[in-house]
Amino acid sequence: MRLLRDLLQLFDRHERLKLAVLSGFLFFGSLLEVVGIGIILPFIKVVADPEAILLNSRFNFWFTKFHIETPRAIVVTACVVLLVLTIFKGVYITMTMRSAYRLTYNKVLSLARQLLMNYLRAPYLFHLHKNTADLVKNVTFETEAVGGVLKFALFLPTEIVVMTGLLLLLLLTQPATALLGIVGLGALMWALSSFTRKELARTGKIRSEEYGHMVQWVNQSLGGIKEVKLLGREGFFADTMARAGRRYTNALHRSTLLTQLPRVILETSAALVIVLFVLVVVLTGRDMKSVVGALAIFGMAMVRLVPSVTRITNALYSMRFYAHAVTAVNEGLRTEQDSVSAGSLRPLKFNSTIRLEHLAFYYPDGITPSLHDVNLEIARGLRVAFVGASGAGKTTLANVLLGLLQPTSGCLLVDDVDVRTHMRAWQDHLGYIPQDIYLIDDTIRRNVAFGIDDEKIEDAAVWRALESAQLSTFVRGLTGGLDAQVGERGVRISAGQRQRIGIARALYHDPDVLLLDEATSALDNETERQFAAAINAIAGQKTIITIAHRLTTVRDCDVIYLMDRGRIIAAGTFDQLLKTQPIFARFVGGVEPQPV
Repeated sequence: MRLLRDLLQLFDRHERLKLAVLSGFLFFGSLLEVVGIGIILPFIKVVADPEAILLNSRFNFWFTKFHIETPRAIVVTACVVLLVLTIFKGVYITMTMRSAYRLTYNKVLSLARQLLMNYLRAPYLFHLHKNTADLVKNVTFETEAVGGVLKFALFLPTEIVVMTGLLLLLLLTQPATALLGIVGLGALMWALSSFTRKELARTGKIRSEEYGHMVQWVNQSLGGIKEVKLLGREGFFADTMARAGRRYTNALHRSTLLTQLPRVILETSAALVIVLFVLVVVLTGRDMKSVVGALAIFGMAMVRLVPSVTRITNALYSMRFYAHAVTAVNEGLRTEQDSVSAGSLRPLKFNSTIRLEHLAFYYPDGITPSLHDVNLEIARGLRVAFVGASGAGKTTLANVLLGLLQPTSGCLLVDDVDVRTHMRAWQDHLGYIPQDIYLIDDTIRRNVAFGIDDEKIEDAAVWRALESAQLSTFVRGLTGGLDAQVGERGVRISAGQRQRIGIARALYHDPDVLLLDEATSALDNETERQFAAAINAIAGQKTIITIAHRLTTVRDCDVIYLMDRGRIIAAGTFDQLLKTQPIFARFVGGVEPQPV
């Protein structure tokens, strides 16, 4: 019951109504199944003795109405009725199954999209503590497993109705034998269920965990393919993935065996029941002709009953096995969302200053603050930089400025407005150039206008951004130009070209603020000088914030903030800090101060 409740939580009210209507159609289809088998006995009696039926006064009205006057006409009519009912039943059941499967797989796609959207909208901290392989597994593999559970849940009541109808039919024709069969069948199903319940839950959890490990090791091996090949570590990664895969396949084969076992047992039991039925008739001296009809319907009922009971047990077992998938998807859909979308429609202007007031930030597992009592003001149009040793808090501060991390205390103000309630609007003012540029396996156009539909991309803006990033000449020389493919993670172009595509991406929206996180690290000296010239050309028009490790790249900044252990310990121009701060001088490493 808990599994069904968790499954229903994945559906909204409208979808639940559709499920209820579909269940009603499936229920009617199950009644048709029972009627289709139940009509066999009357059909056999009609064919065996049509004269007796013709003389039965109860049917005189219908015989007169349809001009049925001979035994041959009765047999023909019975055949037509049986054929029409069988065809109708087949068409009806096919159509309802089609609707059920369409609903199921549409829901799988809907869940995958909703789950991915939830993960994408989750706070940045969520992704710092989650393995990407687990998220990929949930979006792809687990949503498909939920579809399997949904199919079983939809058809389970149908099979139960068919089984119940067939058992009632047998009780009416052969009450003693049917009652014995019901008791035996119930005891057998209970024993099988008790034997497999815990094992299926355990193997289902193993299946989910080990599939995630397989995805993780595949991602890690292909993501580091250069080092893997250079160091000859192919065997290590393949074997490690295979170890997880072995546990995964062991769980699958055990669960498959457990779900197929009832079919073998039930088929054997059904054959045994039929044999015992015949033996009882023979040993008690009854005439076999007198029970041929009952035996026929008993045999047909068994032929349909065994698959029905098998499907019921398989459904129950599979639902237990995949219960962990329903839990994982439900948890993913309840993932905490960040505040970006909440303020997406609220405008925010940036005319004068960005200000940090008493800003502090702790990571959830941190003992000491990554940022502590940070106070500063950046005027519009200034060019500033944050420098310091590794662990000084530069990247954390950059993530706070980008709205990826929410301050533990204090606030980020833009023109005296707290951006927490205007986060999407604030981020629309930002252009971000990271140290490691992520490129999708697509064209240059789509990489620059990242995440925008083709019909909404402005080629003029793409070329303008490429010009500013010193890459337009290179792109014009490529076959296809903007339509040239960059390959997975940009493997078809150089590191410097990848970096400049990232720069062009940041400039495509013509942002008011550019945040550069060591953006020139992959550029050669000449290209870096060209990029610096492009940045200098827009200095004053845009506010430029640089996170720097190579301090020679921040010489032209208006203000440089020196950070240590999450605090700003000094601020000034390049030459001022070089004269007054020994730490800064050590970072620079021999660069002579200029006269002030």
